[in-house]
Amino acid sequence: MNSDEILEAWEITAEDFRAFNLNVTTNEAVFNTYPQNKRRRCVVTTTDTAYPGGAGFALVNNFSSFSDLPCWAFTSGAGTYGKYIGEILSHEFGHTLGLRHDGQNQYTYYSGHGNWAPIMGAGYYRNVTQWSKAEYTNGTNHQDDLAIITSIANGVGYRVDDHGNTSATATPLVVSGQQVSGSQNQGVIGYTDDIDLFSFTTSGGNVKLNIQATERHSNLLLKVDLYNEKNTLMGTYTGDPRNLSIPISINTALNPGKYYVAVSGIGEGTPDTGYTSYSSLGIYSISGFIPSSAPFLTAIDKHQDHKIRGYPNPVIDELTIETESNDHFDIQISNSSGLMIYQTALTSNYLKIPFSDKPAGLYLITIRNRTTQKENTFKIIKK
Repeated sequence: MNSDEILEAWEITAEDFRAFNLNVTTNEAVFNTYPQNKRRRCVVTTTDTAYPGGAGFALVNNFSSFSDLPCWAFTSGAGTYGKYIGEILSHEFGHTLGLRHDGQNQYTYYSGHGNWAPIMGAGYYRNVTQWSKAEYTNGTNHQDDLAIITSIANGVGYRVDDHGNTSATATPLVVSGQQVSGSQNQGVIGYTDDIDLFSFTTSGGNVKLNIQATERHSNLLLKVDLYNEKNTLMGTYTGDPRNLSIPISINTALNPGKYYVAVSGIGEGTPDTGYTSYSSLGIYSISGFIPSSAPFLTAIDKHQDHKIRGYPNPVIDELTIETESNDHFDIQISNSSGLMIYQTALTSNYLKIPFSDKPAGLYLITIRNRTTQKENTFKIIKK
């Protein structure tokens, strides 16, 4: 396998096991840090000696055994395609955790329907493969895959829930200036019917948010609900069931105030044409633009974190920044659309920033302390 194929296979397997307290790695040094009964290796090989004619092989229920006996994925039959090997790896690891084949009628391996197939069937040719409990008609194996994987016998549980599901426990979106970065706003839908709630405050205007599952081979069909502070539903947005990696886009005008974004996983169609929300699980990120509700930078109020003041505000020709701190600061100025138009550093107690060349309007100044990494954003009016 080449490096791209290895990466794709790892991405599939890592996403399949994302909901659980497991680490999928290709690094043997990392693997060896885990106790013998808390790890299992799967060997990808060109031979099929361990099970001639098969796509892979594993012993059922040996994940927690004190043994280094691996499971196997064979490229002799499936080839080295990342998609195929990734599906085999998840399937064989599933066996080590106690899972058996998902079939239908007389067939041992169910190859799925529409866009979907069970991981413990044969999902090589489907875009969406998930853990299953055979909710489709004439399924032969009604094991609850999620319950078995997270059982006490395996010593594997779910990941710790990363975000609350009430307004009191909602996670504030990390907003820098007016920008929402996907790398700073991530979550995992980690169990059936999990809901992750985020909050943000805006000064009003067009809010643009993209909520995206992993960029390829996602198991998570996203649903996003937008609520205002009074818990009134402002809009519901769902992902594309044909391609779970296409982001959900919210582009809506909002009044000033506080809002909540609820992220969850859903199903599509029926168990015979699609799938339920049972294993619609996985990682996602939130990015975009939120019109700021930052306070005005004034000459009177000294911000506690930075001991900084700015004047005059409104500004005409030149903005003066002063600090009583000996720390150094990075300063960025963005326009009302969130586009950064100026950046500099404050390395003394005094700095002048030219504004005569800038159009009249609202600007945002973001000040980050290089020592503490604390960051705050303030409004400036240019006349």
